[in-house]
Amino acid sequence: MKKQSPDRRPFSVAALRRLLRPILKGASYGQTMPNSAALAQLADVLNAIREFHFVEADIAPGNAHRQAIKAALSRAAEEIDKLKAERKQCLDVAERCVGLNPDATYYSASVAAVRDQLAEIEQTAALLRYVETLGALQERGNGVLSWTDHGDHIVAAFARAMRSTNPNFKGGAGHDGDGPTVRFLAAVMPALTGERYKLNTISAHLKRRCRSNAYDPPPGYFRNRKNTPM
Repeated sequence: MKKQSPDRRPFSVAALRRLLRPILKGASYGQTMPNSAALAQLADVLNAIREFHFVEADIAPGNAHRQAIKAALSRAAEEIDKLKAERKQCLDVAERCVGLNPDATYYSASVAAVRDQLAEIEQTAALLRYVETLGALQERGNGVLSWTDHGDHIVAAFARAMRSTNPNFKGGAGHDGDGPTVRFLAAVMPALTGERYKLNTISAHLKRRCRSNAYDPPPGYFRNRKNTPM
């Protein structure tokens, strides 16, 4: 599944009506369109949820740069280790030459020069290790990567909206795995998160969540939760 950037246009009552009309029209389950107030509340929830996905989409380029920088630092660290090993070999040779020719100032100078180089190499390696820990190079994110991260909340909000005109609405995947909740998720997902899934995939997820006691978020959940700074 290729994920695209979510639609930036906000959900509205009119947009949800257009989205729900083909889902509910002529359906065997006989559900009717939610009222305007319920659709407005549903739109608020969807817009709030989508903000989390906007954050992830907006910081993705920066995270890609951070990954590239860390990869370059890792390659540099490997080359520094190789250079350090080579300089140590050179130091061993120079020290043996000093032992064989104690009066030769050339070899003593070579030993001192290589030792200075090794000290600088150690400083460079330490600097790289420090740079890798800088906060600016740590990837940003709020852990919202897919519709499933807020799937329970979307399902609960949709069920509340549907019950405004269908008091006995149960929600869930439906008997055949293609009930209005499944179809609504499939229809809203591209604009919500940029994802596209088949009905059977969404249905399977809902059935698993039903068995694990999916919950309804408390009032104000999305208003009170903070997005990760970019």
